[in-house]
Amino acid sequence: MEIITGTARRNMRGEITAKTLFIGVDPVKGETDVEIFTAKGNRGTVRSWFQYGTNKNENGFQSFSFLMFQSHTGRLCEVSARATEKTINEQHLKAVELFAETLKQVSIVNEFGGHENE
Repeated sequence: MEIITGTARRNMRGEITAKTLFIGVDPVKGETDVEIFTAKGNRGTVRSWFQYGTNKNENGFQSFSFLMFQSHTGRLCEVSARATEKTINEQHLKAVELFAETLKQVSIVNEFGGHENE
């Protein structure tokens, strides 16, 4: 598994976001990559969530695609805080660590005869 990390930066709409890409995660419904995304939520929160999909790197351009309403997605964590680069970086680091720990626990369960990913 390969991890491509990024720090908080402003996107083209001026919002501060952070993304990390896990490449080669155990497949869920045929998708092998996961993007962790952190951004300002509504009502003064900073949220982090994950999205399974497929990463492509063609001709120097990187893209991440997923199927709306079909790809596995979910919220990792949320904190009430002002959305600054510092708080988004801190929240994003916590979300990446939480997701990595979850992957580790799932692989241990699968290794010792637990249920496989659906």
